[in-house]
Amino acid sequence: MVVDEVLAGIDVSTPADAHWRDRLTALLGRMRAAISAHPATVPLVPRHRKSATGTRRWMEAMLSVLAEGGFDGPDRVIAQRTLVAFLLGSLENQHYASINAPATTAIAQLSPEEYPMLTQTAAQARKMSVDDEFRGGLEICLARVGAVIDESRCALWRNGSRVRVQLNRAVMAIVSAMAR
Repeated sequence: MVVDEVLAGIDVSTPADAHWRDRLTALLGRMRAAISAHPATVPLVPRHRKSATGTRRWMEAMLSVLAEGGFDGPDRVIAQRTLVAFLLGSLENQHYASINAPATTAIAQLSPEEYPMLTQTAAQARKMSVDDEFRGGLEICLARVGAVIDESRCALWRNGSRVRVQLNRAVMAIVSAMAR
């Protein structure tokens, strides 16, 4: 299978002492590089992810990093699928609707009175590379994914504190009752 050939040698190792965001950045960057070297495989990867050994190894590594970062249950599912969707979307953009394509120039030249935000954004996009676009988008995705796990940890701490307060009140009530 073509996807297996392209992804067979992808490195799925990451430094255990690195932050989970840095580890995911490395994994996503390697997958992007492997697929970018063979642009015709871009549409094949999502279709063959379950049957291509390289893709399964890479997904297993990603899920392990997410688990070590504190993601579990639905949060891990959504984080992994969000990051994969970003990766696949950025590959589609890079190879079929590049930020550097003539279409971006054409959009920048539309009427700014009619499309002020579109023309301004396209003019800015013309100054960027596909690597800038990928890194910037990945930073946004990882920041939001990180916020989800941080919020979950805060909720657990708050819930845990609430339980401790309730338990302490219950113990105090029992001690008070016994003292009478």
